[in-house]
Formats: sequence, C-alpha cells, structure tokens
Amino acid sequence: MKKIGIFGGTFDPIHFGHLSLIEAGVRELDFERAILMPAHVSPFKLEQITANDRDRLAMAELAAKESCDRIEVSDFEIKNEDISYTYNTLSEFRRRYPGYELWFMLGTDSLLTLDKWYRGPELLCEFCFALAARPGYRQAECKQKRAYYEKTFGTKIAELNNRQLDISSTEIRRSVSEGKSISGLVPETVERYIHEHGLYRSLSQRASV
Repeated sequence: MKKIGIFGGTFDPIHFGHLSLIEAGVRELDFERAILMPAHVSPFKLEQITANDRDRLAMAELAAKESCDRIEVSDFEIKNEDISYTYNTLSEFRRRYPGYELWFMLGTDSLLTLDKWYRGPELLCEFCFALAARPGYRQAECKQKRAYYEKTFGTKIAELNNRQLDISSTEIRRSVSEGKSISGLVPETVERYIHEHGLYRSLSQRASV
C-alpha cells in the first residue's frame, strides 16, 4: 500500500531537527509524499506561539524546498483557524487520499501520551505512527507503552533512525532575541527570513495569529 507521512507542529521556527525526522520517514518508510503541517493553534501550545501563521508557513515552505523533493507543506490546519487536533487532520487527509496508508510522525514524549489526546483511542486504531525515539530517553516507558498500544488497539508503530540533533525552537528564538547566531540550526533561507522579517527579537511579543 502507498504511504503518506504527516508531520505536524507549530514550527516556530522549523529547524534541522524537524527536517531530520521527516527525511528519515521518507527514506525508511518510503513515503510517496511527506507533508509538513504547521498548526494554527496547537492544543499543547495555546499561549506559546510567537510568529504568526503567515511567517511559520513561509519558513516551512523555504525549508521544504531545501530538503528532498517528496516533502511538501500544507496550510490545511492554518486555514482551518481552529485548534489543530491530530485526529481531525488525519481524518481529512484520509478522505483526500483514499487507498493510502497514513503515518503520523512524532517523538517519544508524544507517544507516551497519545492515548490521552483528543479521540486518542480512535487515533490509535485508525492510523499508523512513525516514532523518532531518542536513544536511552524513557526507553523502558516507551517500550511498555508501544506494546500496550499494539496489543490494545492494533496500532502500527515504526521506529525511525533519524539523526539525533540537539536543537529546539525555544533555544533558536532565545538566541535570536539575544543577538546570537543560529547558523547551522536552521536552513540558510529560514535564517535569512527570520532576520529580514524581524522575528523573535523580543520574546515578550506576541504576534496575532
């Protein structure tokens, strides 16, 4: 069966850690296409977004152009203008791509709480998951939770061997606000966009979204 990977997040900003994950999905699971999905409002970050929708989408598009040609960006959640629940997004893309197997990409922390997400049990029953696990990080918990999901919901979970990059959007925003270099953390086009548009100069500012 043909596969589509979906990687959602605020991408505030997108960085090489994000790209490492989605590129691993394309490479290891042979996604026909992999979709970067900037969220309008993440249910986990209701008060934390600093760049507006337009800028986060633009940065994701710039990053995708510098990555592999199977990666594209969707504005579905941004245009939806509501809290971005994963179950709703995956259900819509299942409707758009009948006959495809949908894989959602996520990290260890997200996997451990997945059954508590909005419509979590249905999410686990109906979709597949590509896991970017950090070696040694909550490994026993992750193994136990994965076994529980597979036994209880029949969930298909694949572990990706993506490069482990110690990069966070929070640290990037802080570095920009302090006038420090972010070279090597984000693609050059994204770095240029951040500086040209004056993003993250003040961590106290909140752009309207």
